Amino acid sequence: MPDMLVGTSVGAVNAAFLAVDPTPRGAYRLADIWRRVRKDDLYPGTHLTALWNTIRGREGLFSNANWFAFLQKHTPAKRFGDLRIPAYAVATDLETGRQVVFGDNPDDPIVDALMASTALPPLHPPWVYEGRRLIDGGAVADLPVRVAIERGATEIIALNLANPHTPGEQLRSLVGIMNRAVSVLIWRHVEADLEHAAMLGNVRLRTIDLRVEMTLAPWDFSQTSRLIAEGRNITRRALEADPYQLTPPQQRLRDRLAETLSVKTASMFRKTTAWMRRNAASSPETRNARP
Repeated sequence: MPDMLVGTSVGAVNAAFLAVDPTPRGAYRLADIWRRVRKDDLYPGTHLTALWNTIRGREGLFSNANWFAFLQKHTPAKRFGDLRIPAYAVATDLETGRQVVFGDNPDDPIVDALMASTALPPLHPPWVYEGRRLIDGGAVADLPVRVAIERGATEIIALNLANPHTPGEQLRSLVGIMNRAVSVLIWRHVEADLEHAAMLGNVRLRTIDLRVEMTLAPWDFSQTSRLIAEGRNITRRALEADPYQLTPPQQRLRDRLAETLSVKTASMFRKTTAWMRRNAASSPETRNARP
């Protein structure tokens, strides 16, 4: 059983659901909920609906009323303090651009946290909580490794959905281009969090890349069963191989860090050696020793 769960966007939803029952039974129950979801359950209407909302100056292409009802129906706890194990949800303050973490306060309401963490522009409008307009946490921490470390995690298994590399054929549609643009924006934050973890000697991190060669719109739930099965298989293979084996991005970060440190060390050695030579040449003992 994990000691804590940390998530951003739909990862926050899954974390909150699993934190009530962090067992295989809880995972199967969560998977069953997602398998039953259809587009109209969360995104009612058509593309004309989204266009009409845009013309009317709405803050999102779709209303978040259905999403709110979905969370209220299925969220098994009301406050973070009611969860069986600690869980944290990451959102972004739209006005300041700063990270907002729900769950540090046990009285934080779970549904508000999940509405904020999943308010992805332009699909959903910002979620207002305690006077702040909050949006999807992916804008600041799509893979919230640093959030977990700051809350005491020393062994982390991170499930990564960010993909900085998109096949060219997937960039010929509006959805493909939109997904690529979002991936480019959030990958820098993912890299920064991985680099931060790589610099810490007391953190064991295993990043599992849950990537599939498939382009889906956020409102397309037709492949849910396939994605769950592929995610389970990818994760099982990765953990059976080595739960804390460095992935290629982590290895590159660690190699880059080692190279930087070696260059700096060599530079400091050269400077120290030059200083010692100058100091020795100017010392009285050296001058007196000359013929």
